[in-house]
Amino acid sequence: MGRIAGALLCLGVLALCVFGTTNVSCYSAPTPACGFQCNAANQFQCPADYTCSMADGVCKLNSAPSGTRCPSDAPPDVPSPDADPTNPFVTGSDPGDGAINVARNAPIKVFFSMDVTPPDAGDFRVTDNGVQQPGTYTYEPNTKTATFTPTGALEGGHAIVVVLTSDITSAVAHSPLTPHAFTFTTFDDEPPMLASSIPLDTATMVPTNTTIVVVFSEKVTGVDATSFTVAQGATGIAGTVTANADQMTYTFTPSAALPAASVITVTLSAAIKDVSPNANPLVPTAFSFTTQ
Repeated sequence: MGRIAGALLCLGVLALCVFGTTNVSCYSAPTPACGFQCNAANQFQCPADYTCSMADGVCKLNSAPSGTRCPSDAPPDVPSPDADPTNPFVTGSDPGDGAINVARNAPIKVFFSMDVTPPDAGDFRVTDNGVQQPGTYTYEPNTKTATFTPTGALEGGHAIVVVLTSDITSAVAHSPLTPHAFTFTTFDDEPPMLASSIPLDTATMVPTNTTIVVVFSEKVTGVDATSFTVAQGATGIAGTVTANADQMTYTFTPSAALPAASVITVTLSAAIKDVSPNANPLVPTAFSFTTQ
């Protein structure tokens, strides 16, 4: 008799719930805290007849009358816009992958498929030749856009690599981002420079049988006996110019010994240009040394 009476009591409580009773206990009684937790740890799974609500990470009873739902939630049988346990991903970027001639001070924007935790230097990495570049980070949740603004300007004509890691997660479900990377090349508006020379400028007691070596800051073209000249005063010195395979190092070999005890002047002209699409010319440069 006790079991029959208990069963009749349960049926009576169920009838009260189904026929519109707004007592929250009709919904809360079978589950703690108005629903089971649902999150990334349990793959957003809920018991049968429940729907995972990303609004508060709780399983909501599909058949519960509106008055017995948790008041913070929308109807549980209508998925929340954020009720997506899938991984967020990058939908695009500005500049895009493979872009060239990008302004050196341009912000880098990344667009996401859903709202994410604001990225920072740890998970939104901007590097040049493996060196992370300094800058500031902002995030706009309405457009799901993260922006990196470089401090100063990036190097001209360099390949910039941007990496977004799985440490970025969706804002509600905390699902990790599908890792993404892209590369672009900055606008090269920097002229090549003379980086070093042998002999050095103002060197003395230089042997008369020396060769003259110049090294530029980047790859250049147009280096020959007309753009790389050697002279004693107004008298030109004959010789040949050869290029190293790196296109940065060039050597002048005199046809005869240099004049002794003389000031030798080396001149590099604007006919020397870098190999960028802009062909930036060298700022005309000269240096001198004294022979033995």
